[in-house]
Amino acid sequence: MVKNIVKIMIIIFLIAIMLVGCTMENNNIKSINKIDNLEQEEQEEQKEELIKTKIECPNNFIPVISNLKAGTTDDFCIAKYEMKIKGMDDGDVIYDEEYIAESRASGTPWKNINLIQAKSECQELGKRYDLPSNEEWMTVAYSIESTPSNWNDNKTHFIGTTNSKLNIGHSCRKGIMGIDCRKIAETTENGRGIAYSGEGLAAGNDDNDACFGYVKGDNESEKPICDANTWNLFRRTHKLNNDEIIWDFSGNVWEWVDWYIPLAKDRARIDGDINGDFLEINDPEPTEIMIESSYKSLNKDLKSTKLNQNRLGRYHPTIVNNNAGAAMRGGNYMQGEYNNGIYALGMGYSPNTNHLICEVGFRCVYRP
Repeated sequence: MVKNIVKIMIIIFLIAIMLVGCTMENNNIKSINKIDNLEQEEQEEQKEELIKTKIECPNNFIPVISNLKAGTTDDFCIAKYEMKIKGMDDGDVIYDEEYIAESRASGTPWKNINLIQAKSECQELGKRYDLPSNEEWMTVAYSIESTPSNWNDNKTHFIGTTNSKLNIGHSCRKGIMGIDCRKIAETTENGRGIAYSGEGLAAGNDDNDACFGYVKGDNESEKPICDANTWNLFRRTHKLNNDEIIWDFSGNVWEWVDWYIPLAKDRARIDGDINGDFLEINDPEPTEIMIESSYKSLNKDLKSTKLNQNRLGRYHPTIVNNNAGAAMRGGNYMQGEYNNGIYALGMGYSPNTNHLICEVGFRCVYRP
């Protein structure tokens, strides 16, 4: 009897020790998890502090964090708005080298200007000003793609496919995916092209008024409504990963970047087929001259099963040699949903063309 009682007491003692050990182990696991969470929170705080670290930018320019994947090693400043003509509200004029470029909200974008002229106008602003390189454009695009609020589901999509969309800015809203805004181009006696229907809009002074300038279309029950926290496909602003806001990076007017590929064979293609088709931005294979990071989105899994599925923008390499190959990015009003997006890329003009049919403008960068 006594022996049995002793055995029972020993068993109870051993169980108690095991329970204490398990409790201690669980407490240790919880402590480790707590430390991990604290470290993660600390890392996030450090990251936020790093993101908030700003370089000094000129008025109406915003800082952009460099991205090695896009090809930039130094932070830079980019115009918050498409460039306007200083002292003038109408940017739809014949080019005059006496005009001065200015980043501001008011006024319509300066267009009817070729790549070489746009680069010159940026450099005329002073030392360290220039037309954006394609690498700088891609750095901003990567930043936009990696920021949740630019997506309709408020999530990032770094891998895999999705049906989610990025907003595309001021784009034609008439017809299926905005296709009705195109018309046959005309030419004036002096050879200057008359743009397709539609126009570039002035930007808003209030970043929260992100659908500034819109009016209700004949086929709409109301005009697009959006603000900094309300997503709309036609919202004209994008947020960068440092919380800066940029206007009209997609839509409104095309924008020149300092990039030129004169030969059609050197531009990215599908199976090397040189044709004049518009292509989904992630479909063409790169070439030695046109590398993958110069045009594809950050998430290269975003392959469209239908036209411009994620609203990344589409690519028009053209078949022309020498008199084409100058890069313009972002799309414009008349391109609508079927072509516009932050990665949209057109290469249908030469750098010094004097016959622009598409509405093309520009913005400048400042490199501290």
